[in-house]
Amino acid sequence: MRHVVFIGFAGMILLILLFPAGAEQTGPDTKTYSYPPPSASAYNGDFVTITKPGKYTLERDIIHVNKAGLLIGASSVFLDGMGHTIAPALTGTEEEHIGVVILGYDGAGDPVRGVTITNITISEEKTAVSIGDTSSSPGESGFCESVIARNLTISDNEDGIMVYHGRSCGIENNIISNNTGTGLLISGMQTDVTGNTISSNDIGILVRNADKTTISGNIITGNKKAGLIGEEATSTVIADNILVNTQNILISGDETGYQFFLTPVGATNIVGGTSTGGNAWGTPDKEDLLPPDTSDTDNDGFYDSPVLLTEGLTDQYPLVWSGPDNTEGTQNSGIVIPAAGKEITEEPVIPEEITPIATPLPTPVPEKTVSIPKSTISGLHARIIGDTIPDTLAAGTKTDVSLTLYNDGTETWYSDDAIGVHAKEDATLFGPAWIPIPADIRLDSKSETQVHFTLTAKKNPGTYNLVYFAGKQKEGVIVTFGRAYKKQITIP
Repeated sequence: MRHVVFIGFAGMILLILLFPAGAEQTGPDTKTYSYPPPSASAYNGDFVTITKPGKYTLERDIIHVNKAGLLIGASSVFLDGMGHTIAPALTGTEEEHIGVVILGYDGAGDPVRGVTITNITISEEKTAVSIGDTSSSPGESGFCESVIARNLTISDNEDGIMVYHGRSCGIENNIISNNTGTGLLISGMQTDVTGNTISSNDIGILVRNADKTTISGNIITGNKKAGLIGEEATSTVIADNILVNTQNILISGDETGYQFFLTPVGATNIVGGTSTGGNAWGTPDKEDLLPPDTSDTDNDGFYDSPVLLTEGLTDQYPLVWSGPDNTEGTQNSGIVIPAAGKEITEEPVIPEEITPIATPLPTPVPEKTVSIPKSTISGLHARIIGDTIPDTLAAGTKTDVSLTLYNDGTETWYSDDAIGVHAKEDATLFGPAWIPIPADIRLDSKSETQVHFTLTAKKNPGTYNLVYFAGKQKEGVIVTFGRAYKKQITIP
């Protein structure tokens, strides 16, 4: 069973459900968007769905038998994978496994908006990440909006990140390598692709039916068929990238929809120069596709001659750089360039801080909780508002204590809702890890109850920090509501 921890935003609630066979997300016009488990596979619960807004962290790897490893069907979701892996349990089969699915619609039929996924490794999938509804044609509904895929490691899949229908999406600082198909598909509106290393795939980037796409600050190297294949697109800008592939660019659509340079601006470029404009070009053979005149007489950081890409496309401001060397792994201008088909070894710079979108994170909790307002949150929710835990305990003694739980949701609690308290940190040394509400309880909204348990003081003197979360625990899925309740006790 895979677990997700929820840290609730004010005014929001989480309910994580195991995605049962045949479960569906229904959109407008009676369309159905569904990723049920394959009928031939035994359901074992090792995939999860996110159906409510909130900030989530992945507690362990997801090795899934069913089609989707993790499915997001809600807006305003921030998922930190904590470096964990998503992969199918069965590899080399005909199943079309997908690591992460971000639906175009939520359960109410509204477009999914404001989703960020980060810090996950995804491998051995048919598709690593699927963004947007795959059944809609371009121009129809089915777009998800403001989806960010950041700091992912996508390797050894068939296809990497597939943006089927996205609007204002960002593909940022990912490593996309050694995928046997397409590393990144862009099919949508206003997609920004920046800071990625896209290497040793069959196709690096495929642009299809896209509008206002910007591809900048990426290292695109060693891709076998082409670094970038461009089909029908409009207002697509590819600038300030390193492209070192046997075939860098292959345009099969209208060439007027593509531009490979911007007006020069004084700023640090991808190879460390002082101006941005075009791209840094090369092939594993070094000399191919460089401009005929490699001089830079005015020392502006651009070659004096443009790079001719096709009969109708040029890069007017190709960046001056030392270029890839024939020697595999030779470092040039601070970038390690592999020979064709070899994985790049240097990771892109990853920001130290990750800022979630749509909703701010809760403010830090003081070491000792003073008061908690009794606000009401839509749905099933709980909050700890008091305790009978003493500040001092004698070593080795047992003390009966209680925590007061407040129903700050709009729904009545019943025993089957599996509400209770999760103990964390030092609290697990003194008492039970899970403390359920009383059996056969019925607790209305804006009411409170107590959970009773026994603390056994440690024999070692010291100060201990007891941390508790209101939450629920059912069918192996752990959910925590809101912020931590903290209590500091001393053993003299």
